[in-house]
Amino acid sequence: MSRVSVIIVTYKGFKWYSKCFNSLLTSTVQPDIIVVDNNSNDGTVEFIRENFPSIHLIQNNENVGFAKANNQALELAYRNGSDYYFLLNQDAWVEADTIEILLKYANKNEQFGILAPIQLNGEKNAFDYAFKKWYLKHIDLKDLCENMFLKKNCLYEVPFVNAAAWLIPRKCYEKIGGFDTILFSHYGEDDNYCQRVAFHKFKIGVVFETSFCHDRTTAQIEFNANKVERDYINAAIFYGNINLSFAKIFYKLIRNFAGSVLRLELIKYTRKIIFLFMNFSKICQSRKVNRLKK
Repeated sequence: MSRVSVIIVTYKGFKWYSKCFNSLLTSTVQPDIIVVDNNSNDGTVEFIRENFPSIHLIQNNENVGFAKANNQALELAYRNGSDYYFLLNQDAWVEADTIEILLKYANKNEQFGILAPIQLNGEKNAFDYAFKKWYLKHIDLKDLCENMFLKKNCLYEVPFVNAAAWLIPRKCYEKIGGFDTILFSHYGEDDNYCQRVAFHKFKIGVVFETSFCHDRTTAQIEFNANKVERDYINAAIFYGNINLSFAKIFYKLIRNFAGSVLRLELIKYTRKIIFLFMNFSKICQSRKVNRLKK
């Protein structure tokens, strides 16, 4: 029997804790649950200790961000001998068989470094809007409908799916390591990780046989509206992509400049250049580290 560690980073998410944790406790596969709290200071730690004593709780004295907090738990789970690491957002909850089905596909498809379930919204009456807008576009919908109707293989390879619910096998973690904390802290680290998964010859897949609910946070919505911050994060994702050489990056910059002039987006382009000059040493360090095995 495979040993699974579920990893959840918490920060002032009281409205979701009961749904999130209870969904794991009633799972058909009983995982080890590791929670890393990023200094919520709102009673989160006391609530978990009182109501969910089986959870292994790591309490940080400051908000170290999504990337570093996940890395703390990943390393603990690795030292404890877990075979799989299931990363789950605090604003998400799973079906009883979600982890079991993901494990079934992972055991049969060892070339995959990340497996994710279908992502529904918090009301469970539609796909999550980002899942529908961005991730499904990489899947042949005719092929999907045929496979689901005939109950054939429902595993689909994609270049990216966000880290709201990821199953990562031990061998992938051993080769790639945790999230990049050089360029990233709270946004964009899952894009970067998917880039590294591809670089190290693993695949990323969505399993359409199971699902989970993702009730997106207010912070995520505010970030989507913050164009300046989003442009800097997108710049980090762009420069940190180890699948692109620096020659290809500069070639794309030149092309982007021409496109930005035509689309009247010079401000966005300028931010990308500013990020390059302000973070060039970090970019080089990140790319060097992420090309290596853990």
